[in-house]
Amino acid sequence: MTRNQAVDEHEQTVAEVRRTAREQVVPARAQGTSGHVDRGMVAALASSGLLPRIFP
Repeated sequence: MTRNQAVDEHEQTVAEVRRTAREQVVPARAQGTSGHVDRGMVAALASSGLLPRIFP
C-alpha cells in the first residue's frame, strides 16, 4: 500500500465514522441521562460497527 492509498483509506474511514456518529450515535446520545451508562448510545455504537473499532 502506498502512502497515498493509506491516506485515502484513512480519510474514507474518518468520513464514515463521522457520518455514522452524526446519523446514529448523536441521536441516541440525546435521549440518554447524564451520569449513567447510556445504553442507547452503546447499542448505537454496537449496531453501527463503531464499538469494535473503539474496543478492538
